[in-house]
Amino acid sequence: MDQLILNYLSFVSLKHEPTTYEAARLLTWKAAWEADNGMDNTISASCAKAFATDYGMKTASDALQIFGGYGYTTNFFCKRTIL
Repeated sequence: MDQLILNYLSFVSLKHEPTTYEAARLLTWKAAWEADNGMDNTISASCAKAFATDYGMKTASDALQIFGGYGYTTNFFCKRTIL
């Protein structure tokens, strides 16, 4: 019982979360940098929004699966983020 949750094979998708988070953050910063420098950031902002939204939904869905039946009750934050 003294093992991290990431050591279990069923939670292997969690190991990719920091990489995806960093990619979403950098896409957002790139769009903001383009806006600050007077460049057209329509495509960058759209890409950042789409990527971050998909990442957020995937993360919330993974959290629901980790919590199992408890994840579907509204007492937990992961269900409230999807609603």
